[in-house]
Amino acid sequence: MSQPLVSVVMCVFNEEDYIEDTIDSILAQTLADFEFIIVNDGSTDRTLDLLETFGKKDKRIKLTSNPKNLGIAKSINIGVKKAKGKYVAIMDAGDLCYRTRLEKQIECLESREDVHLLGTQGRWIDKDGNIIGTWRLPLKVDGRALYRTGGAIHPSIMARRDIFDSIGLYDEDLVMSQEFDFYMRVLKNHLGMANLNEELICIRERGDGMTLRNLKTIQKNQLEIKIKYLPFFWDFWNIIFTARSFVGYIIPSFILIKLVKHLRKSRRITILMH
Repeated sequence: MSQPLVSVVMCVFNEEDYIEDTIDSILAQTLADFEFIIVNDGSTDRTLDLLETFGKKDKRIKLTSNPKNLGIAKSINIGVKKAKGKYVAIMDAGDLCYRTRLEKQIECLESREDVHLLGTQGRWIDKDGNIIGTWRLPLKVDGRALYRTGGAIHPSIMARRDIFDSIGLYDEDLVMSQEFDFYMRVLKNHLGMANLNEELICIRERGDGMTLRNLKTIQKNQLEIKIKYLPFFWDFWNIIFTARSFVGYIIPSFILIKLVKHLRKSRRITILMH
């Protein structure tokens, strides 16, 4: 296989219930010039068997397995290091892509040299795939938009491959919110970040999902990241958005989970999460 235009990177841990739908949504893309790098992060269910079956059917799938669970940041970094494409797209196991996602992101990045990292709008779906809400983000992402909204939906982003050579990989010391720190470094290094106006990704909401289980860790990490980068993005509103993260951190977990579940059904989700 010649050098692909896009390297899709996805790490997987115990996703036997949804992984087939996720992979199908990538393999069905209207843009076919990609490699699909899947990092099995020490799954203990049937995930690896399913991945190996897909790998035998489609040569674009490049499967690697960690001997034990290493976490999201380390697994994504493993995938990015293996990427041969001009662009790197991130995908999360369990979520779904619309068929034109890669094509439309490539069209934008190929025509706009000022954009180095590009996300899309998204929809929330339940465990059965029914749409239950939307996730809207600003089309242009500057420092204030990043502090206010979190910047981009992580499994929707596509970045130029050389961006990782310029600013480094994901911070492996962070248990959660690695993408938020990465976005901060993108803007800190004066690289362009934006979102398409179209909803091209579906984020699956599950009661036992990693985000809900780790809300306190996410709030803590986001607060620390905002404080860390505040000198580079000094702004009155960014101070307010940092204080908002502090409020989110001190709210009891059971209240925070109820609020997030409610806000996911509206466009106000980023108000609480960031």
